[in-house]
Amino acid sequence: MACNERTHGLMLKYVVTAFCFAFVSIFSFEQKPWLGDFLEFHFIPSFTYRYYPSVSRSFNPTSYSSNDKFTRVDLGVCFLPSWDAQVGIEFAATRKQTLGTQSGALQVRYQWFNDIGGDAISWTTGLNIRGVNRRSLKDVSCVYHDRWNFELVNAVGKEFATNANWLFRTFGFLGVGQANKGRPWVRGIASFEAHFIPKHRLQAYAEGYFGFGKTRRINIRNFDGYANIFHQSIDVGLGYFYLINRQWGTLSLSYSYRVLAKAFPKNAQTVTIAYNFPFSIF
Repeated sequence: MACNERTHGLMLKYVVTAFCFAFVSIFSFEQKPWLGDFLEFHFIPSFTYRYYPSVSRSFNPTSYSSNDKFTRVDLGVCFLPSWDAQVGIEFAATRKQTLGTQSGALQVRYQWFNDIGGDAISWTTGLNIRGVNRRSLKDVSCVYHDRWNFELVNAVGKEFATNANWLFRTFGFLGVGQANKGRPWVRGIASFEAHFIPKHRLQAYAEGYFGFGKTRRINIRNFDGYANIFHQSIDVGLGYFYLINRQWGTLSLSYSYRVLAKAFPKNAQTVTIAYNFPFSIF
């Protein structure tokens, strides 16, 4: 009986993992300044649906909308006490792209300070490198600048806790990037999270993405990435996280709305579901 229960438990675990792999994605790499447990891996499949009714400052044609679906799989690990790394692959299906690989990326971060360990704040610095499919760069739904995109990232945050559990935490994120051609970009995030009920977590956030190219209009049919586009966007959103348990990890659901867009997809509504599955091979 015990053997059968263990077998059924393993089967259920694999089924849930497979289900989440099929139906979950486009969270970016880790942005919070807190690292995971030492030598614990995190498998994070996710699925994102995004709809935008128009593109700001576009022509050829002036009217363009898209229903976008992004599937992403990330794998991360804290490989040293103050270092973590993530690798990821992203697939896209949009008005212009049939389902296929859009990009692959690697990120490495170092944690300077850790407020959980007694420091005043947590602070991480990292570098990510993303390679993008040339076909995807022809699509305005692909938000990257060019074939190779390099970004230096910093995140600073603090948790406010009673006893062993934190009640709320806040962090700010800043990324400065440059592709293999064109002008640089800046990306920023401000986030506030509440954790008043065990297993349940809420997040409110705003994210801005600003490119400093010289071109202020988007030619839809002859688009070739955002490297030379002077683009701006601000999204505001809410996220919900549910901790199944320590073994099974966390499910999350988020929604965001684009409140500002210049030379970028406008009034975008985005929904993402993700699964963070922790495991260890040691």
